[in-house]
Amino acid sequence: MTKRRLVEEVWKRMGGKKKDAEQMVDLFLGHLQQALESGETIRFNDFGTFAVVQRAQRFVNHPATGSKVRVPKQNTVKFKTGKRLMRHLQEE
Repeated sequence: MTKRRLVEEVWKRMGGKKKDAEQMVDLFLGHLQQALESGETIRFNDFGTFAVVQRAQRFVNHPATGSKVRVPKQNTVKFKTGKRLMRHLQEE
């Protein structure tokens, strides 16, 4: 699903102006981003949890030269599926 499609779905269900639906989606995504940037964990019951985790530094082989290249530690977002969503995914 793309942001455009999400806006369309919100607009269809809310009615009103499409611009209002777009602003609502932007506001929601902005709050999620701010929370993750500040290190917060975001939990949606039965859907899942978004958390910032730090990947350790590691060494990988450069595909062209075969030499070892250092990949520095970095933060990334991890998503853990909630029970209800996982159950629905397993039913398909």
